[in-house]
Amino acid sequence: MFAAIKNGIVQCVCDKPFTMEDADVFESQEITNKNIGQRYKEKNNGLKVAFVTNWNVPCGISTFASYLVDELSKYVEVKIFAEKHNNNLLELDDKSVIRCWKRNNKMDGCVEEIRKYNPNIIFTNFEWGLINNGSHLLKYIQDISAYPNVFITHSVWPEHHDKNMILATMDNIIVHSESAKQALIDDGVNCPIYYIPHGRFLPETHAKPWNILKRQQKIITYGFLFDYKKIETIIDAIEILKAKYPEILFICFASHSGYFNNIHANCYQKLLQRVNDKKLQDNIVILSGFFSNKTLKYYLLSSNICVFSHEAEVLGASGSVSLPLKYQVPVIASGRTKQFEDFNNILPQPSTPEELAIEIDRFLSDKEYIKNQIEKQNLRIIEN
Repeated sequence: MFAAIKNGIVQCVCDKPFTMEDADVFESQEITNKNIGQRYKEKNNGLKVAFVTNWNVPCGISTFASYLVDELSKYVEVKIFAEKHNNNLLELDDKSVIRCWKRNNKMDGCVEEIRKYNPNIIFTNFEWGLINNGSHLLKYIQDISAYPNVFITHSVWPEHHDKNMILATMDNIIVHSESAKQALIDDGVNCPIYYIPHGRFLPETHAKPWNILKRQQKIITYGFLFDYKKIETIIDAIEILKAKYPEILFICFASHSGYFNNIHANCYQKLLQRVNDKKLQDNIVILSGFFSNKTLKYYLLSSNICVFSHEAEVLGASGSVSLPLKYQVPVIASGRTKQFEDFNNILPQPSTPEELAIEIDRFLSDKEYIKNQIEKQNLRIIEN
């Protein structure tokens, strides 16, 4: 890939060398994020970004943070002001991480460390599960107002006006769906609100692993286990499909977070009971714990379909969908939530177990349907 650069900004890219008037052009060198980033970084030497987030723990928000920091660090200096943890770290922190605040507590220690760093801008990775005390959040918003600052707001609750009145005091907000932006506007939030879709991995081609599972029809889902994930919808669809596919296998990777162990355990037991009641023990496996993306990669490559069956009023965007799209696995999303709205008319979005069973059956029986679905998914990713 080759790029034309003007004032440190990529103007366009092409798969062959080319020139552009009034542009500095890499004519004979392959362009990568690294060397484009280095050029930009040299022009912005000294620009410092403070990123307040949970970090390096089993959590979707933390995973999002790691991808974002990896990219930002190519262009500017980034210091991470992270939640304190006694355990569950996925790896050792490096010198760019300062652990200085506790979940759902006052943010004074974090603000003190930020002031020492004196950044040019502050980004806060915000989710209500991280700071659920409105008084603490208002004080934090006040204390960082001396700096340009942006809140990356992952969840918007349209009917929770108590939460939205807090968001209305923020200086700048990023959301990941158009409906989330509109909900905040409708509730009177008049600060700048920026809709930025979730980034997606470019599609990759990998050989499928050996079929160690010894089944021909394999369905997978994964994510933190909460009631709104509606895994029972998939269980009920498997019950319908078993008549046609007696050996069908559904694997659910039910991740757990230490902050919600009781909730996860309750959901897990209810799902196991449902499987037992329907006598689907030979067709459904529900595994609890935390599973790395590397592990999920091989299960995805071994599967026919990945299904997400959410039902939630919260507005945002699913980050989990990125992984199966990356590995070119057909995805079925849910029609009972707006968390997949950036894939409207791209991913099938059934609403009932019966509709889901029909979609799964099409993927299991129609190779042309699979081919067309993968092409649509890949095109959407490239366009995004």
